[in-house]
Amino acid sequence: MCDNYNYQLNEHKKKEIESKQRKLEEEKKQLEETRRLIEEEKARKLQQKMNLKKEREDILQQKQIEKKAVKEFQLQNKEEHNKLFKQNSVKEIASEERYKKFFKDYDKNLQLRMQGHIESVTTTESVKNKQIEEWIRKNESEYQKKLKEKEEELAKWRNNVIIFYLKN
Repeated sequence: MCDNYNYQLNEHKKKEIESKQRKLEEEKKQLEETRRLIEEEKARKLQQKMNLKKEREDILQQKQIEKKAVKEFQLQNKEEHNKLFKQNSVKEIASEERYKKFFKDYDKNLQLRMQGHIESVTTTESVKNKQIEEWIRKNESEYQKKLKEKEEELAKWRNNVIIFYLKN
């Protein structure tokens, strides 16, 4: 009976040892599975981190490209503005020169009229009146024509300046 008891005791101990070994192996398997999952998670996080870094670099590069394009656009606008300003300045100077010529011609015509007046004093009254009326009509029509041209030029110039500043 003692043998039987020892045998059962040994069997019981064996079963306990086997049970403990199974538990230990299961724990090892769980530990390995947990390690594997942790490694996979680390790899996934590292990949995600690298992807975010690449996306950030791409965004920064895109912003730099956009910033450069904006600077180029602003530079082109500035150059165009300067070009138009120079063109308008040249037109304004030419317009002033035409005005000076017009008034110089007007003064010349006035002198001719004065000279004609002196001559007309010596001619008969009806001839004098006809000449005076003709000169007045001629000079008045020239003056009105020049005045209208100048007003049109000034209106065009103002419109161009307004359009230019509205664009910018």
